Amino acid sequence: MNLVVDVVRGASYAGYNKFIIFNCHGEEWAIPAAVHQLGLEGYFVAAATLWEITKSTLSEVLETPFTHADEAETSLGLYLVPELVDMSKAHDETPEHLIDMKWIAGPGGLIKDRMPWYTATFAQPEYKQLKHGVVGYATKGTAEKGRKIVEVAVNWLVTLIDELKAKYPPGVKPPVK
Repeated sequence: MNLVVDVVRGASYAGYNKFIIFNCHGEEWAIPAAVHQLGLEGYFVAAATLWEITKSTLSEVLETPFTHADEAETSLGLYLVPELVDMSKAHDETPEHLIDMKWIAGPGGLIKDRMPWYTATFAQPEYKQLKHGVVGYATKGTAEKGRKIVEVAVNWLVTLIDELKAKYPPGVKPPVK
């Protein structure tokens, strides 16, 4: 949270007055708190998490629920940096959950009538259960699935940026305070 706050504050000293934070990993629990704090200080911040803005696409293209080092993340790697992905080392594994997953919405999952994944201890630490560090089905990843996820995210962000630029052209600060 403090890192996000410090980066925005620092960039504002350089003259920036509108901020879009694009999160592509975890720790999304820290972002709302940082955004609220920055808003109270007069900064305009919009924060998007890849897994949230691509929920519909994830449910359409993935064969398995999104978790960690799995089908979704392997697909992104295969599309964006294929030279860094060795599918001969891909594994499928899932941890034993401490509570039934019907109570938990995973990253990018539907939160309705569930708790977000970061609000419950639903599994033991991964190093205690997993041999390969995968929480899901990495072998199901494909570059084509990654392409679809990336295209949706890029289009979403471009649309948001275009709308913000139209409403608050360069040099115009949104009236936060």
